[in-house]
Amino acid sequence: MGNSRNDVEYIVAGESIARDLVRSPFLIYEAGITLEPDGCEVLADIWKPYFNRTYEHFCSHRNTPFEGPSGSPAVVRKGRVIHFAHPIFRNYAREGMQLHRDLVRNAVDLLYDDPLIDIDLPSCGRVSLMRQPGRGNRLVLHLIYANPIKRGNTEVIEDVVPLYDVCVSVKARDITKVYLAPGGEELPFEASNGRIACTLPKLELNQIVVLE
Repeated sequence: MGNSRNDVEYIVAGESIARDLVRSPFLIYEAGITLEPDGCEVLADIWKPYFNRTYEHFCSHRNTPFEGPSGSPAVVRKGRVIHFAHPIFRNYAREGMQLHRDLVRNAVDLLYDDPLIDIDLPSCGRVSLMRQPGRGNRLVLHLIYANPIKRGNTEVIEDVVPLYDVCVSVKARDITKVYLAPGGEELPFEASNGRIACTLPKLELNQIVVLE
């Protein structure tokens, strides 16, 4: 329906998209667009502030507190499409607010209910999966975990903190052997419903897991 007239807005997540989120309104640092639902499911709502910050209306905090529902949705879904009324990726890039990231994650999980990889890693973890057709079509899973610290203008890794009993699930069939590389230690695994599940005993900075 057009751009919102508010300077900031708040999001209230609905039940289907609220995993690990607060249920009270949380701030989105800029306004979005005003939507009128038409044949779609509303996943989250927009709440408006009491007023926009101007010389005539002032609040001592960075943002004016919320007043109540605006009547416009923040997140809607129709089929395999989920639409956000706000530029939430830009907000997360600027503000680093975990609630924004987790809201997007929950939206992705609604659409992507059988992921290629499901892994129990903290947020600083990274994982990649490579298929090697020339080596019996085996899968190579590379896990990395380190917590960078900013020193000046550079992010460095000063402390290597090991993780233990990392659960891994990969969408794969016809796997007969799972082992660590380059050491070759075999890992016990379970195959069920087209997925391979195993537990990595220790992850210290990085580890390669091979599924043959």
